[in-house]
Amino acid sequence: MSAIIDLLRQEHRSQARLLKALEHQLAVFDRGETPDYEVFGGVLDYCRTYADRYHHPKEDLVFDRLRLRDPAAAEAFGDLAGEHVALAELTGRLAAAVSDVLAEAEIPRVRFHSLARDFLEHYRAHMRKEEEIFFPAALKALTEEDWKELDGRVTSPADPLFEGAAEERFGPLRKHLLAWDAETKAAEG
Repeated sequence: MSAIIDLLRQEHRSQARLLKALEHQLAVFDRGETPDYEVFGGVLDYCRTYADRYHHPKEDLVFDRLRLRDPAAAEAFGDLAGEHVALAELTGRLAAAVSDVLAEAEIPRVRFHSLARDFLEHYRAHMRKEEEIFFPAALKALTEEDWKELDGRVTSPADPLFEGAAEERFGPLRKHLLAWDAETKAAEG
């Protein structure tokens, strides 16, 4: 298996944790309580900082090679780059809504809920589609030489939230995730 696919799958698992944390905060919001908007902001900042700048470009490189090796498989998947643009736009809309809430601007609760739910649903559907269609097609079609070349071309910094010490701006989000993981384990155990 390719190191790049392993990395992309690990990043999907990390992103899934963030989506769960965001969904947890949305449930708090839906109960009429005040969610932790620092979590909302941290997740969205992570999506803009890491997912949009480093994760999605790695996928785009692999997809471009898939398009060369198996155009029918790439066509069956659809427009990966377009989906990445759409996710970035959803992220921007939800980030703007969070900024509005923090600035105490008027934003209907139903609108905020709709933006957050739309973000969660699209992000999850996108990752599921990649895991079920794109990654298996790439693993089947690309050659060992393709993987070696792609692995050599992929460069990205350490994940600012999940690898090593979190960047300072992601510290509160990481603390929240670790506490939430501990609560989940305690409830299951």
